[in-house]
Amino acid sequence: MAEQYGYFNGLAYDEDFPAQRIAALVPNGVYQNGSQVLADGSMKLQVTPGRAWINGYFYRSDEAVEVTVPTAHPSLPRKDAVVLRWDLPEKVMGVRVVEGTPANNPQPPALRRDSQVYDLQLALVKVETGAIALTQSAVQDTRTDKAVCGYTQGFDQMDFSQLMAQLDAWAEEYRTGKNEEFQGWFDTIKDQLTDNVAGSLQAQINQITESKGQPGGIAEQDALQALADSRGQADGIATLDGAGKLAQMPTAGDVGADAAGSAAAVQAALGSHTGNKQNPHGVTAAQVGAALAGHTHTAAQVGAAPSSHTHTAAQVGARPSSWMPTLGDLGVLFGTWTPKAKGWTLASSSKGYYAKIGRWVHLSFDLAITGRSGTDSVVINNLPFSPASTSAGSVSYYNFGVYANGSTSSPFSALSTCIYSGDSGFYFVGNYAERSWRVAAHEGLGISGTVELVGSISYLTDD
Repeated sequence: MAEQYGYFNGLAYDEDFPAQRIAALVPNGVYQNGSQVLADGSMKLQVTPGRAWINGYFYRSDEAVEVTVPTAHPSLPRKDAVVLRWDLPEKVMGVRVVEGTPANNPQPPALRRDSQVYDLQLALVKVETGAIALTQSAVQDTRTDKAVCGYTQGFDQMDFSQLMAQLDAWAEEYRTGKNEEFQGWFDTIKDQLTDNVAGSLQAQINQITESKGQPGGIAEQDALQALADSRGQADGIATLDGAGKLAQMPTAGDVGADAAGSAAAVQAALGSHTGNKQNPHGVTAAQVGAALAGHTHTAAQVGAAPSSHTHTAAQVGARPSSWMPTLGDLGVLFGTWTPKAKGWTLASSSKGYYAKIGRWVHLSFDLAITGRSGTDSVVINNLPFSPASTSAGSVSYYNFGVYANGSTSSPFSALSTCIYSGDSGFYFVGNYAERSWRVAAHEGLGISGTVELVGSISYLTDD
């Protein structure tokens, strides 16, 4: 219907007619200091007593409402929403838990907000993977967020005390400011006031009148008239022409200046030299140290070799034609290095080789291991060149067991080498439980007598 009104005795109204009228006056939301979601250390949540309005319908709970969060996902986290739901078809309002979708980066579930169902989101709950209990840190209070909930402004909530206090403060501030303004003005004149105010003022007027024609006083009328009459006269004051400029401009002679040295004269003299290539001052070649016209320089005079001269390779800093560069000349180096270890004891037969081309370094090694000590990561150091990059290499042979945490039930599936920029040595890395781990000294089992480990690694260096 186009128009609605009410209530009149004897007329029938739709059952939601009162709610429509209330909704026009009271916005959706919860009352402050109520309906807070609290964790109790289990998978249950407690919603404190509170009140709310949704689409003109009133909700109230006089005691805490308990809701249960669904079971956590075994491998992914989830975000659930705790809502106060208005359900028109079911004719019910109450607190519900809306379960979200498990994901690596879980998002809140969508709220229902249509003509049949309307949600006020009280809180979001982060349900971690496999959680069996919830703490308050997992609960995000959203009651103040107007986009999903917000506070209602019922008439019984209006508190004018703060407004009145602010108005009183403004009035007091205005009165204080005016008092200070008056006091400042009064302080400037109080010394000039006597018991006879009129007499004091007349004395000041007489003092000003007596100063006419005196140094520091006011000018007499005749002096002012004479000054006015001197306008445009010799030794008088200057006047302005129609363009607003001085009509009487002083000449060079008036100020004791030489007319020939005026700005116009200087500009004219400079102008006669602009672009003049005819040597107006008659400067000779000898005066500027130049050669006479028609003079031809010899090769010796200018420090050049005669045209018949042939330069040798040595004279121009070149290599002889028979010269061939070495690998060292090209920045390529080969050599040996002696590996040292932290965590494992190496026999003197351990050895290594290197190749270096520019900044690139490739190391190979053959380790003879005779013992182990400690639980720190094994580090192979004494490298011939310092690492300046992070890199990985390979282990091609080893004849002993390497187990995670030293347990024979947890073998590493493979070994490789790893180096980090700025480190002094490289590590061994093993794969276990779908992850890579640094190998510690005690994780190498079966080291009795001498065992062998062979591998390589490449990296960049600034050496």
